Amino acid sequence: MFAGQLWECDVDYNHPRIKLNSVGTEQFLSDGSIYLGKGVTFTGSIICSDTVFVSGAVDATIQARSLMVTKNGKFEGKAQVLTATIEGSLGDFIEVKETISIGETAEVSGEINCAVLQIAKGAVIRCLIECSSRDELVRQSVA
Repeated sequence: MFAGQLWECDVDYNHPRIKLNSVGTEQFLSDGSIYLGKGVTFTGSIICSDTVFVSGAVDATIQARSLMVTKNGKFEGKAQVLTATIEGSLGDFIEVKETISIGETAEVSGEINCAVLQIAKGAVIRCLIECSSRDELVRQSVA
């Protein structure tokens, strides 16, 4: 995963960084994060303590702190996260305990359950959306 021009690391390979324009902005890949790059196809389940970056094609169940689907990325499946940024394709179901940001290049279908929804002009959305307060989402998931 650290090959090619998408990655830079410090001298000890402790802090890999996704380079500018590979996912839209420069992002540091912290411990507990995963990057599924362009050309990667993944099917399965991911439990991640930090961020899941999707630039490939993913059909999965995801539990993570954050989900980022780049404009080249395609995510199908179910996701439960605190925050999400969608620039590519998102389908099926996502529960976002805090904020989901849907960019101008995004195509979203399925169902979104969130506390805060941000939508950029140009986004294509064909889905059921339920926005509730964060406290209400927490109560629903505990019950």
